[in-house]
Amino acid sequence: MYPDVESVNPGETVRAILSFLSPDQHLGKLNVGSPFLVREGRKVVGYGAITRLVELEASAARAKARVRLAKASGDHPPDHARSHPAAASRGRCSF
Repeated sequence: MYPDVESVNPGETVRAILSFLSPDQHLGKLNVGSPFLVREGRKVVGYGAITRLVELEASAARAKARVRLAKASGDHPPDHARSHPAAASRGRCSF
């Protein structure tokens, strides 16, 4: 998602808001100022630096609580949620 524009053309610089399928897997690994690459397969299609973390800790906590609740009730999350415990949650980073 781009908060300032509707679309982006190759070579343009924009701010973007990115979400994670597994926010709990990213806790402690992301820091403001850290560089990142955006890839499509092996091809790098974008790059940038983290400028702000938004709701990552809260989103990770919700994801972990959902997994604990599912285990306690005997329900099993779908296969993709087992490998990515926060599949229904979104931790956002503004880059």
